[in-house]
Amino acid sequence: MKIPGKGAVLSIDISSVSTPVGQIVSAEIAENEPEMFEGRTLDQTGTGMEEQPTGYVTPGDITGELFFDSRLAAHALLLDADPLIHFEREGSITLGDGDPDLSNAGATSLAFTATSIGASLTIAMNDGVKSSFTIKQKEPAVLTAATFGA
Repeated sequence: MKIPGKGAVLSIDISSVSTPVGQIVSAEIAENEPEMFEGRTLDQTGTGMEEQPTGYVTPGDITGELFFDSRLAAHALLLDADPLIHFEREGSITLGDGDPDLSNAGATSLAFTATSIGASLTIAMNDGVKSSFTIKQKEPAVLTAATFGA
């Protein structure tokens, strides 16, 4: 099944309440980057640069664009957040999964813990005021896939 983007919701905790970030035009979760070390040895017979994983990973950033509205609490949080202050907030991205009767399915979701957030504004003559945002993750997002009833 192809999952449409329509109906997807990004939410972030504000005062311990999961709050949807409305008016999103696009969002992306970047690839997780494994930390590697060079594993070449003097007795190596091959000519390749051997890299080995350390067991650590840098989680991909969650980035996106939205139509900005300062009256929305989540938008104000994105723009007002101080990137130098470390904080942790739970968040999630829930996909609509294209099922018109979601009572028959649990939606696919990605849960994450944000450690910093930030946003910029773009003001253009022929467009609405938009914001590009970045959410840094503590750990890679955890995927919970939809389950469909029999």
